[in-house]
Amino acid sequence: MHGSTSRHDVYSTRAATQWRALQRLVVALPRGRGRIAQVLVGRLRRPFVARVPPFELDVRLTIDPSDAYQLEIWLGAYQPHVINFLTQSVRHGDAVLCAGLHVGYTVAIARRLAAHGVLC
Repeated sequence: MHGSTSRHDVYSTRAATQWRALQRLVVALPRGRGRIAQVLVGRLRRPFVARVPPFELDVRLTIDPSDAYQLEIWLGAYQPHVINFLTQSVRHGDAVLCAGLHVGYTVAIARRLAAHGVLC
């Protein structure tokens, strides 16, 4: 969502396939995704652009790996109950009001589901 040419796109590197595989593997885990995000905080250095779960919505965000919450978003561990509620409740054409935004993850999900009927 927040893109810039100075940011590193994780999918344009040689390691893209490996990072994508790690992401898919971790997203599929029933538990422990938040702990894995905590471990990765010191491992990744530069912000990168990536697709975030739920993948079928094709939402891309710039992920700052120094922020554990953003890594949780990338791994599908950030507020899964909220994302489940949105995917089950928001329909095309719905109006959604979002408040208390951090990096725009829930707004990006709601925007895809409502087809741009989101007010922030």
